Amino acid sequence: MKILITGGAGFIGAHLAKKLIEQGHQITIIDNFNGYYDPKLKKDRVKVLLSNKKYQLYKTDICNYQKM
Repeated sequence: MKILITGGAGFIGAHLAKKLIEQGHQITIIDNFNGYYDPKLKKDRVKVLLSNKKYQLYKTDICNYQKM
């Protein structure tokens, strides 16, 4: 199944993505990596996921209609 997760680089989103990938799903994450908390933490979380071919990451804001 193809699944879209918004805010997928955050704590909950990244753990959800990892679990869904383990179950064989294809995951697309959209995250703007804002400064609400340390963006480095978010980048470190997604590094682990990026090696998986069933994972795609888009660094953008869902409010940006043109990029969506």
